[in-house]
Amino acid sequence: MKRMIAPIIGALAVLAVVAVHFGYLPQEPLLLIGGVGFTVMGIWMFLVSKNMIKTGGYTSAVVIETRRERVRGGNAGYTYAPILEYKVDKTIHQARAHGYAKPKYEDGATVEIKYNKKDVEQVEVVGDSKVWIGALVFLAGGLVMLGVGLYMQFS
Repeated sequence: MKRMIAPIIGALAVLAVVAVHFGYLPQEPLLLIGGVGFTVMGIWMFLVSKNMIKTGGYTSAVVIETRRERVRGGNAGYTYAPILEYKVDKTIHQARAHGYAKPKYEDGATVEIKYNKKDVEQVEVVGDSKVWIGALVFLAGGLVMLGVGLYMQFS
């Protein structure tokens, strides 16, 4: 349940921004609420990734296939997600890594991964900055919204 709190707050922040944009709700309080939501989401993403770096395990994985998946949200195109096979404690696991706009790895390629020791199916390719970029985007967007909301509230 703890894992769901930040994504729910982030989703509510997105809904609040959309409601303000279409004039259903006043701007100032919702900019503050949205700013807090996006900021919390950015911090949560950062902490999850930092925790995996700090307490996660490292191993080598083989790209067994690259899945082409339609990006949610209409005509945005496709993402190419490597499916990784790796061994942890003498047990073979498979997991999907983050998707990319273009195939990044050849099938059969070996990559270094870090995995969550509590959930070995949660993996990140070592050196993949995608998680950090997402966290920074949410954090920056939240701080901007907070700043604008505070400015509008008190000016």
